Amino acid sequence: MTRVCLLIPFFICRIALYDMKGGDEMKVTLTVENASGLHARPAAMIAEEAGQFQADVKLHANGRTAAATDVLQIMGLGITCGTEVTVEASGEEETAAVYTLAGMLAAKKIYR
Repeated sequence: MTRVCLLIPFFICRIALYDMKGGDEMKVTLTVENASGLHARPAAMIAEEAGQFQADVKLHANGRTAAATDVLQIMGLGITCGTEVTVEASGEEETAAVYTLAGMLAAKKIYR
């Protein structure tokens, strides 16, 4: 397991430490910092962003899994502030997808 520190602007969120798993897919585990969790609007932003990548992206939280491109599945994960989420991707743009979505999920506020 490799430890990587992504630097996200301090005014958006705390610096987050991620666990990456090598192999056929890439995984990153983080803690959601958004005080409101993932309600409809941030879930829609995550889904829209995930759809931009040539990768199969999934979110894992609270013992459940969701396609990162499906707003209702994301909301069904019940992600609140402090929830640990794993972003997993496989495909041509897996690295970009994981870093982008992990940065959005770790942010105190999700911006577009």
